[in-house]
Amino acid sequence: MSFKPQSFNGRVRYAADLIASGARPCRAFDSCFENHDGDAVAAALIRQAATNRDLAQNLRRSINRARAEAAADRWQHLSDEELKREAARLRREGRAVTSTTQPRNVQLDLL
Repeated sequence: MSFKPQSFNGRVRYAADLIASGARPCRAFDSCFENHDGDAVAAALIRQAATNRDLAQNLRRSINRARAEAAADRWQHLSDEELKREAARLRREGRAVTSTTQPRNVQLDLL
């Protein structure tokens, strides 16, 4: 993994580079969307795809395009810096909810 998990810009850059290259998504790619701000990451990718032909061509193979476009539409009024701040807010809120809920034993749920 060549980015800090808490770095929004780093995760967006990593995901954009991987998608644009046409490489297969990997575990590190998945982690770009797992910090409670995955929709913001997807919205940033939609924005970058407007000026990156390779990213635009490969995007549909890597992410849910409809969900990403819905997120991009929801935050279209935000600048890139404001989107980054919104992502930080989503991460804080997500961590707060996660830290106050009881951990679930998924294996027991399967029984």
